[in-house]
Amino acid sequence: MARMQKQNQEVDFGAGEDNKNELETEIKEKDNKINLLQQTLQGLQKQLLELHHKGGALGDSDKMKKETTPLPGNDSKLVAIVSTFLVSHPYAVSTEAVWNHVNTIDSSVQLQKVEKVLGEYKDCFNCVSIDEEPVKKWKLVALQSS
Repeated sequence: MARMQKQNQEVDFGAGEDNKNELETEIKEKDNKINLLQQTLQGLQKQLLELHHKGGALGDSDKMKKETTPLPGNDSKLVAIVSTFLVSHPYAVSTEAVWNHVNTIDSSVQLQKVEKVLGEYKDCFNCVSIDEEPVKKWKLVALQSS
């Protein structure tokens, strides 16, 4: 009987190592995704700055004088995730759809945080819903026609 318990403990310990390895692999994958999203965001910012310098993006010299400010760490990650999601959706997407996507990458992000970021960074995101509509829909600013 004691021998069987010892074998069960060894099996349980082995399963724990497998779970640990799986979790480490999952964390590495998510870190890689975050790094990719951050690189994508940096590339988008660089393209936007180049367009501003050429005068093609905004066309209005007053808008071109606006200084860029770095995003807070949490916001930059979320802006990167939302931007990469919206860049693949040329039509407006609901706040809930954006949040569902963000939630698959980082389940700790609340819907209110996504709404705050979408509304706060008007240079990146634009609400295209009519005030009477109960659901807000968003587009990436770079994809809007003037």
